Amino acid sequence: MHVAHRPRRAVTSALVGIAALAAPGPATAAAQEGGPDLELPFTCGDKWRLDTWGHAPALDMVREPDQEGTEGALLVAPAGGVVVESFRHDNAGEVIQIDHGGGWFTTYLHLQSRSVEVGAEVAQGAEIGNVGRTGPTSNDHPHLHFELAFDEDGDGSATWGFEGSERVRPSFGGVEYGQGDSQTWRDVTSGNCGEPDPPPTTAPPTTAPPSTTAPPPPTTTTTVAPPTTAPPTTAAPTTTSMTTPPTTAAPPSTTTPGGELPLTGTDSTTAVAIAGFTLLAGGLALVRLRNRLAR
Repeated sequence: MHVAHRPRRAVTSALVGIAALAAPGPATAAAQEGGPDLELPFTCGDKWRLDTWGHAPALDMVREPDQEGTEGALLVAPAGGVVVESFRHDNAGEVIQIDHGGGWFTTYLHLQSRSVEVGAEVAQGAEIGNVGRTGPTSNDHPHLHFELAFDEDGDGSATWGFEGSERVRPSFGGVEYGQGDSQTWRDVTSGNCGEPDPPPTTAPPTTAPPSTTAPPPPTTTTTVAPPTTAPPTTAAPTTTSMTTPPTTAAPPSTTTPGGELPLTGTDSTTAVAIAGFTLLAGGLALVRLRNRLAR
């Protein structure tokens, strides 16, 4: 929602100088607990100095030493949201406000330039402008005046820039700042580095394949081993039992009733032997008969 009128009237009447931005506004426990996950609104790894001066919980941010590198520094969204203010204010100079949802708003003053218009949706880390020194209340010193606000009265907008506004203590990377006036934090490093999407996406697929490939080898080994070993074991007894009967069958060596010649062959061999014996006996008988006749 566009809330240009309410903040403009408030800041016009109260932002007469940097000293006019005083005392912290309401910062209830409920508001502090449910805030957006903010990161410093600068490039990842950049270091900035944060001061409350006399207007805690608002923060003024500069580069050190001597504000070198502050003017023109890239300003990025500390969290995702929708731009609800983008205009030039008489005292605060170039102003941007982002609605982060849930009643939370961030406001940026004294910008050198604005890269977004009202209604633009921005993601965390998206460019929204550049740091500058615009507006009389910048005292001509380049810096970013930053405020986090919570819509306490529930009217859908957030006031900023004056004592009693809805600004509250901000946290960057989970660390709270702006607890009181005259406080300084040096070398606060921006963690606005984007979300690490690639590692989580690639890690599970890399782990999954090994567990899918592992089962096949054991299955193959177990199946092949038993069948190969089993046949030889079964074949051995078969060969032995086949050889044993011929060896045992050899004892048909019996002797004939005459007891003279062992019969170790088959029936046909025995018949030939008998026939030969008979012929020999007959020949001897003829010789004896011839001898008798010769006398």
